[in-house]
Amino acid sequence: MSLINSGAPAYPFTARSGSVFSYFGIDVADDYDWLEDAGAVAVEDWVRQQDELTRGYMARLPHHDRIRQRLEQLLDHEQYSNPFAAGSYVYYYRKSRQQNQPVLYRQAGEEDPEVFLDVNVTFPEGVTSPAQIQFSRDGSLAACQLSSGGSDWRSVVIIRSADRTILDDRLTGVKFSALSWKGNEGFYYTCYNSPGEAGGSGGRMGFARLCYHRVGTLQEDDIVVFDGGSEPRRFIMAYLSEDEHFLVIGTAMSATGNDLFIQGLTSGDGPIQPVIQGFETRTSILCSRGSRLYILTDLEAPNFRLVTVDAANPRPENWVDLVAETTEVLTAGTGGNMLFASYLRDASTYVIQYTLEGRFVILQQGSLLYSDRQISPSIRWIMFPGRCRTFPMTAPGSR
Repeated sequence: MSLINSGAPAYPFTARSGSVFSYFGIDVADDYDWLEDAGAVAVEDWVRQQDELTRGYMARLPHHDRIRQRLEQLLDHEQYSNPFAAGSYVYYYRKSRQQNQPVLYRQAGEEDPEVFLDVNVTFPEGVTSPAQIQFSRDGSLAACQLSSGGSDWRSVVIIRSADRTILDDRLTGVKFSALSWKGNEGFYYTCYNSPGEAGGSGGRMGFARLCYHRVGTLQEDDIVVFDGGSEPRRFIMAYLSEDEHFLVIGTAMSATGNDLFIQGLTSGDGPIQPVIQGFETRTSILCSRGSRLYILTDLEAPNFRLVTVDAANPRPENWVDLVAETTEVLTAGTGGNMLFASYLRDASTYVIQYTLEGRFVILQQGSLLYSDRQISPSIRWIMFPGRCRTFPMTAPGSR
């Protein structure tokens, strides 16, 4: 109990900047904004002092070593991620306690698994981790985001799947970004600086830019596709429809509410047109068929509804309900040319399967474990009470 009697720890001094920012006509004091620049010498010194204080305090705790040893025992096992398919392989991450970072494996059919990417070998310093990987549609190329020291700022490398070679392309300054391939030519990504301008581990985040990188070119030559123009955005996320006829661009200023835009790609890069604006709804495009868009939205429907609209006139006044709002919150997925509407009722999840025309097919208790925006795959993993199943969706209602 000597720790209690020793009084409060002597915390490091934290300076106040006196900064004041104006938001919507209201002045907001932010004395600690200087701590946002994690790469600054003053911030690094402050973090070091905080770390020394914490480690010193923890080291004096009774049973500290016993707790540490017990945690090591509990964590001494291999960890696996959910599998995902790309090309002719199934990929998954696996990590032992002795490894600093997870290793990405792949397996073809019944063959033995092989290592696809091991950052523990490629980056032996141990602080670089795989943050996200996205394969091109045929699985021949992979764009992998890498994080150094746990930073939100990412670099991106491209891997050729056939021989697992890391190509010369290297992108920096990427943050809060999805990676969306357009064929095997290149992919869309989000950065917060000019393309090719690195974001440091503590670089301050300005406004987002959606860029396109063509494989085999320099990042400084990447095209800025969307930056908000006169209305810059904090966050921009983009993805392609499965048939690659549309680029879908979602933008936001906070964690709630988004704008939505589309760009037609069938005849080159068409104009970017708004679907909904104002940051007052949560709206996304689930999938498309031809010129028909399937949109999940909470506009005039707090529990969400699924609507359809022609891409030529995608504004809300043209939306038509396909799956109306109910008393339960709707989440949705696609697969096998089917729509799946998932609801939670009385602590039990159930899924309703529809055709793309909105015709009811089957009601099944259980939650959709694996779903994405792809509508063609014939296999989905479904979690039923007490068991997990895969099922082919070759016919309506098959299971």
